[in-house]
Amino acid sequence: MTLDAKACRVTRGKVTDQADVVLKTSSDLFLQMWRGEYQPGAGDFFTGRIKSNDPQALKTFMAAFS
Repeated sequence: MTLDAKACRVTRGKVTDQADVVLKTSSDLFLQMWRGEYQPGAGDFFTGRIKSNDPQALKTFMAAFS
């Protein structure tokens, strides 16, 4: 997904080698997070349910959809 001030574009597969934020999770959990139905916690990262290269930036990314 590429997100900027004007648009959000979803592309299948790897688009860049240097992503600002990487999020790996199930599509169901992503949709719950996106809709504001689920707030990730530390346990999600410790158990591997959610993987990210920058959990703090992930908060900013998710805020873009609220």
